[in-house]
Amino acid sequence: MALRVAVDFGTSSTCIAVSVNGRVPEVVAIDGRPVMSSAVYSATDGTLFVGLEAERQAAVDPSRFEPNPKRRIDEPELLLGNSVVAVRDVVRAVLTRADRLHTLSPVPTMTVANCGDGKSQGVRDSSATVAGSRPIDFW
Repeated sequence: MALRVAVDFGTSSTCIAVSVNGRVPEVVAIDGRPVMSSAVYSATDGTLFVGLEAERQAAVDPSRFEPNPKRRIDEPELLLGNSVVAVRDVVRAVLTRADRLHTLSPVPTMTVANCGDGKSQGVRDSSATVAGSRPIDFW
């Protein structure tokens, strides 16, 4: 069985689609929605919450919330509350959450959309970390 997972890491939303054996890709529902918020929240213990949970946690301390991490991808670090977090770690958290949402096996090829400019390297590096030894394509 050939399985491909495509992740579109967007400025405000991230979308995941899965294709099995070359069939037409289907969008994976996340928290009952076709897209997941790309937002990130850093808890005081360093835990990074992503998506809807990040948005919920933002009510506790908005200074620890980044609603659009892709807009910050040119920066090496983010200040979330009183914590300094590497932007690559933030991107990695979003992609890891997206990657864990599918429960299919065998281990798929992961495809990540390029940002289309100099920002792509940070997404590539973070994606490669999430993908591990799996094949990874960029478009």
